[in-house]
Amino acid sequence: MGLSTSHDCWSGSYTAFGRFRKALAEAAGLGSLDEYTGYKKDGTKDFDPKDPLTVLLAHSDCDGEISWQDCKALADRLEELIPSLSERHAADAQQFADGLYDAASDRQNVEFS
Repeated sequence: MGLSTSHDCWSGSYTAFGRFRKALAEAAGLGSLDEYTGYKKDGTKDFDPKDPLTVLLAHSDCDGEISWQDCKALADRLEELIPSLSERHAADAQQFADGLYDAASDRQNVEFS
């Protein structure tokens, strides 16, 4: 059992999804994701609400959705980070971005389950 999303953004283990988001945070220069409220209950830092990446980093890893209105900006932000990611995480970021673009163009939310 693991995490799946609509639009083929992600399908894999919760652990792998956690590693992916931590890699994104590091690539974005945010440091340890564990320090942020919204990711950890006892976090001491707040995410930048203007950064589209916040939509993904502060999101639940098991349910909910990403609004289609947020999808394009988030996909663009993921693509900016791809050169700074490992090959594996870059592939995950591209897949996630591709799904986000599809969702945005169809005006459909990305659902987590």
